[in-house]
Amino acid sequence: MPSEVKDSPETTLGEFLHTTRQQKGLDLDSVVRETRISLKNLQAMEENDFKSLPADAFARGFYSLYAQCLGLPSQEVLDRYDRERALVPVETKRVKPDEDSIDLEYITASSSRPAFSIVGLLLIIAAFAAFFCWYFSWNPVTYLGQKLQQIQGSANYVQPKLKSPEREFYVFQNMLSTPCEAAASDEPSRIFHALPKDGDYVLGAAFKETTKVTLAIDNSPVFDQVYHKGEQATWTAKEHIKITLPGTSDTLLTFNDSPIPLPHTSNATLTVSLPRDLLR
Repeated sequence: MPSEVKDSPETTLGEFLHTTRQQKGLDLDSVVRETRISLKNLQAMEENDFKSLPADAFARGFYSLYAQCLGLPSQEVLDRYDRERALVPVETKRVKPDEDSIDLEYITASSSRPAFSIVGLLLIIAAFAAFFCWYFSWNPVTYLGQKLQQIQGSANYVQPKLKSPEREFYVFQNMLSTPCEAAASDEPSRIFHALPKDGDYVLGAAFKETTKVTLAIDNSPVFDQVYHKGEQATWTAKEHIKITLPGTSDTLLTFNDSPIPLPHTSNATLTVSLPRDLLR
């Protein structure tokens, strides 16, 4: 088995990765389990289908993980990727919407439907509502008037201040999100949040400057933490972990001991959701 990536004009990087995987007796499912790269992205890598891969920063991370899995030098694989990727015409990629985003294709298709179908549906609903009010002798005007009086009466009611362990906890969380200089410089008094044990995902960070991060781990409450130059931190999660950094941060991130290249952004903050950003 060759230990270096041979720059052969007859063999593309994708063909080389495919051949190396077969020579090691690995199938794609085994590589998916070891690297957590999706099957779709692995197939695109072996077929040199660069246009189907995500943003370049994440694609480079995939090639680095795949090279480590096959026992190949990561930097040589990345250099080969850069050369072959430069030969592909630049094309604006369609951004894949998140699960809770608006489906623009559905809205476009729906807008082309005949308007009379919507009008007919509204007429049916109005007729059903009128029959309901008549059958049950229910007057919606009277009902709404009573509700309005109740709302006006409750506006004058001052809710007593909540004092409970839960309220004190969230007040404490808010205090942590804005640390003073004395607390930030007092290293022994740093408070570390309780994290899940024996998690499936491990996120590490090495800070090159004083940085404030925001973390959301599984279903735990979101919290902020300030780290100073030279400090390191590690968090574990069972299902997912989201970290928000300043947009210009030089923080070095690793995910399950593999480096995560941070994309360049002009925004004030940069949010990375793991493992979702690596698997899509």
